Amino acid sequence: MTLSRQLILCGLIILFCLFAGMINFVVKNTEAFLNNELASHSQDTATALGLTLTTIMKNNDVETASRTVDAIWDRGYYKSIVILGPDGSPLVERRQEIKVYGVPEWFIKFFTLKTEPKEAVILDGWQQQGKVKIESNPGFAYQQIWGTFIESLQWFLVTGVLAAILGGILLYIILRPLRAITAQALAICNKQFFVQERLPWTFDLRLVVEAMNNMSKRLKQLFEEQIQISEQLREQAYKDPVSKLGNRRYFDMQFDYILKDKEKGGLGALLLIELKDFKAYNDKHGYQEGDRLLQNVALMVQECCQGIDNALVAHVKGASIIVVLPNKSKETANSLAEKICQQFVEFERKHFSKESEVGSIGIALYNADNNKKDILALADMALRAAQTSGPNQWHCLEEGTGQVQQIYGAQEWREIFEKVIAENSVLLHFQETQMWDGKSGKIYETLMRIKIGENIISAGIFMPMAEQLNQILAMDKLVIQNVVQKILNSKAEYTFSVNVSPSSLEDENFQKWLLEKLKSLGKKVNQLIIELPEYGVVNRIKLVREFFLKISSLGSKTAIDHYGKNFSSFSYLYNLKLNYLKIDGGFIKSLNESEENQFFVRSLVDIAHSLGILVVAESVESEAEYKILQQLKVDGGQGYFIGKPKELEI
Repeated sequence: MTLSRQLILCGLIILFCLFAGMINFVVKNTEAFLNNELASHSQDTATALGLTLTTIMKNNDVETASRTVDAIWDRGYYKSIVILGPDGSPLVERRQEIKVYGVPEWFIKFFTLKTEPKEAVILDGWQQQGKVKIESNPGFAYQQIWGTFIESLQWFLVTGVLAAILGGILLYIILRPLRAITAQALAICNKQFFVQERLPWTFDLRLVVEAMNNMSKRLKQLFEEQIQISEQLREQAYKDPVSKLGNRRYFDMQFDYILKDKEKGGLGALLLIELKDFKAYNDKHGYQEGDRLLQNVALMVQECCQGIDNALVAHVKGASIIVVLPNKSKETANSLAEKICQQFVEFERKHFSKESEVGSIGIALYNADNNKKDILALADMALRAAQTSGPNQWHCLEEGTGQVQQIYGAQEWREIFEKVIAENSVLLHFQETQMWDGKSGKIYETLMRIKIGENIISAGIFMPMAEQLNQILAMDKLVIQNVVQKILNSKAEYTFSVNVSPSSLEDENFQKWLLEKLKSLGKKVNQLIIELPEYGVVNRIKLVREFFLKISSLGSKTAIDHYGKNFSSFSYLYNLKLNYLKIDGGFIKSLNESEENQFFVRSLVDIAHSLGILVVAESVESEAEYKILQQLKVDGGQGYFIGKPKELEI
């Protein structure tokens, strides 16, 4: 029961006690008054009747005496009237049973009226002729007391209702700061540190609100300091101090993971950007101008990559910047290179460079079977070809990319996707996500496959073509539909996570469709986790926040995977309704040998746990990684060491 209701109840109890005491006082006083009135009424009537009967009884006229008594008796105010002769024998006698109409029996028993008979002597001179005995009827008195009681009760009920309403309103106003304090405390638990600007006029509550505000400010400061320190140390480890891009260590870690990813690795492109004679530029214009040129190029390349999800940009050495486009087509890479070269042409005019020739770009297309050394060598060959073709040019080499994606043309791929969607022939494999708290049930990540001929193709191979042919949304729907059906048909309480493409989330109709699918799960809605990649979240933070809130309100769970790949702030996490955070596999590879990665993971776990978010490691491939993750208090893991993707019959 709420405090306001308890206070209202206490007030009503006190009011009831006061009323009960008041009613008792009023009724008892009325009872005493009526007892006196009944006694006086009996005595006065007896005296008057005795005087009236003096002459009548002198002549011993009993009949006239009887008529005189009847005249009084017919009014009904008396319980008994008795005329006694000189010898004490009754000459005239009238009696009636007491009948009280409209008054309950319990009330009569509770309030007892005393009606003792009163008498008067009938005299003839000094000689006694007889006696008159009269006892009043208490029925009318009971009706009067009952009426007083009912009227008082009605006033009490009206007063009680008004008091409850008025008291409720006053308590609502008085306790408003207390509700605000409760909301503030709950917000602090969720790492939302707001301050109450409006202070209550009640002195005690004002002190509590001021204390809560000070605590909220202090906790927010500590939380932001923790985030700031973690981000600074991460940048020191993985960012180039001049260009503010990822450094060589960051590039090696991420690109090695991309090539190694057995599920999402596929075709991609690597762009090697090299500034023209950068050493000579520094010697001619000074190192400050050289740094400014490098910064302008880095900023421009990042801006050109903004529309490309999951692009990896790194400054690997003095004059070289690398852009990796995982699971992107040749056309996307060529379009980006053309866009960057067009910007190079404008650099001198915009005073971003002292020279008209800024740099060249070499593009190498790769697949998951290529090694990093060969890909970089191919990109270097393409770069030399671009440099020899003129200033601010690009060149693309395609050697060594004989994947299924290259065998089929766009029209053939379109027919393949249309057939898969029409026949619902997508293959779903599931990889276990192992939680280490010993309480969580089994969780499986859903991985998509399609079969072409005798080959089973993973999503990393065909999703770039699906994106190019605008089939992403249809494929997302197909996977979600199949997983929802599997949950509905299953008696096991397994939880399934499904990756949703960021581009699908931007479709309002898709959002409505997905919410309806979640509602169709009923009580099983908590068995579905909706995952988004981090690169799709940071560019759509407002959209994701609103959508995650809708999902959470239905009872489903949310997750972000590949976290840490982008240099995004930790702070945006506390604004999301997030259940799981999956650390990008690049930080997990050889984690036991990297103190920098261990620090990043430890910091992320501390921050996530303070927000009530569970942390899961991706791509756990060895026992050493498995053990160090548990030591770092990570909540769970996923990878080939824990379990390979497989079909799941439930």
